[in-house]
Amino acid sequence: MVLTSLPAPFSDREWLFEVKFDGFRSLCYLDQEDVRLVSRRGHTYKSFRNLCDCIASDVRAEDAILDGEIVCLDEADQCAQNQFSERGFYDSEFKAGDVKR
Repeated sequence: MVLTSLPAPFSDREWLFEVKFDGFRSLCYLDQEDVRLVSRRGHTYKSFRNLCDCIASDVRAEDAILDGEIVCLDEADQCAQNQFSERGFYDSEFKAGDVKR
């Protein structure tokens, strides 16, 4: 398929669009004892303990694996990746794209 430039975005009921966030890709492992956010390379993110606590209280499941992004959004809900360092890791959100289990 050849790429083609269009003058403007389009909308069509036959198409499904997904919002892409610019954050840290992560798997979220949730069980009865703990919530862990893990990178694509298998490293546990330790700076997001507050976010893990929020996920544990918001997700109503005993056992789950969620695939998503850890993001920092500005007032207009636009990605503000550079604000991780400015606002700290306490102002981050987890946007799940898929439920693995």
